[in-house]
Amino acid sequence: SHASPAARPARPTNTNIPTTPPPAVPGGGPFAEVRHGLPVFKYREEVLAALREPASLVEGETGSGKTTQVAQYLLEEAAETNTPVYIICTQPRRISAIGVAERVAAERGEKVGQGVVGYTIRGETKACSETRLLFCTTGVLLRRLEEDPTLVGVTHVLVDEVHERTIEGDFLLMALQALVKGDRTGLSVCMMSATMDGT
Repeated sequence: SHASPAARPARPTNTNIPTTPPPAVPGGGPFAEVRHGLPVFKYREEVLAALREPASLVEGETGSGKTTQVAQYLLEEAAETNTPVYIICTQPRRISAIGVAERVAAERGEKVGQGVVGYTIRGETKACSETRLLFCTTGVLLRRLEEDPTLVGVTHVLVDEVHERTIEGDFLLMALQALVKGDRTGLSVCMMSATMDGT
């Protein structure tokens, strides 16, 4: 006898595999002037070039804008080049995952969870079918990796505040390193830090 496909246990699937690019934000959004005044803006093209590699490191002082801007540069480039994208950005704490998501959504002129920008923390998710940038805690991404070890449909993982060394954070970096060094193609992992030795 043989088991029919329906009899096999279902594997967790990612329903957020992007098939369309994110919408463009005209003029850089309602906070364009502020965004263009941030120190990281001068390095926009260099940052985007680095993020085309499988692994990269972005360093910038606190207040440089890397936390709110790097993911937006990816969204903007995807809109300009008509490329589907799905970005996960980890934050070390729940409050920062929510706060950064709300700020980035506001800079795009939208409400968090009702457009391109969403977040997931333990016990709460604000995201929708249009979400292309998901902020989450390190623990949330580790749990997702248990269910979805290749992060199907994800194009970029940004690990913010890597200088804040934690056991969870170290486990996440090891898991992502194994993913990038393995057979998984089409994934770019970027570590973002206030200060870090890149060797």
